[in-house]
Amino acid sequence: MRSRIGLALLTLAMLVAGCGGGSSSSNGEAAKSGLQVYTDARSAATGASSVHISGSFKDAGKNVTLDLVLGPVAAKGFMADDTARVDIARVGNIAYMRASADFWRKFAGAAAAQLLHDTWLKGSATKQPFAAFGQFMSIDALISDAFKGHGKLTNLGERTYKGRTVVAIKDAKDGSILYVATTGKPYPVAASGGGSISFANWNEDVSISAPKGAVNINSLGG
Repeated sequence: MRSRIGLALLTLAMLVAGCGGGSSSSNGEAAKSGLQVYTDARSAATGASSVHISGSFKDAGKNVTLDLVLGPVAAKGFMADDTARVDIARVGNIAYMRASADFWRKFAGAAAAQLLHDTWLKGSATKQPFAAFGQFMSIDALISDAFKGHGKLTNLGERTYKGRTVVAIKDAKDGSILYVATTGKPYPVAASGGGSISFANWNEDVSISAPKGAVNINSLGG
């Protein structure tokens, strides 16, 4: 749900609407229980090879905006908090990040801001300091975390989300709502609660190139 997706992506600060194609006929999800729709959406998302996630939500009173394209071990996109922005990418086991001066000033001080702003850094996606966000730059890891747990789920019936017919599932645990496609595979279309996250372009090809001129973060010393 939105809250878990937000928590997963906010680990970056250590540092999507519509779905893929499918039949226009009903897939029967609107008539199922909230739990069954949730289970079907999780199954569809878990079996997908890629997704585009975008949206915004509130964190500590500030607006956080994100836009990410995720494949199995490839990703690209950005996350921004007010004027602090981080561009990220992953190619295989190597993660990349490029942050604005405001980001570095906020999290590492003025010296780091002057030295590192707008510079691509690279490092292992599975080791610190990039492991905190690198592990979520994979569709499999992010979907697994997003569907990690929930409270009582209620089917609120069919709704229209940005022109698309969906079934809305409310989680009593945090009040968030998951919108699931009612045609084709039951992919998540969006999640809301303190903001809105959209999911689009399921299973489209993802081709990510390594940013040129990236500096190995291990060469920077302590």
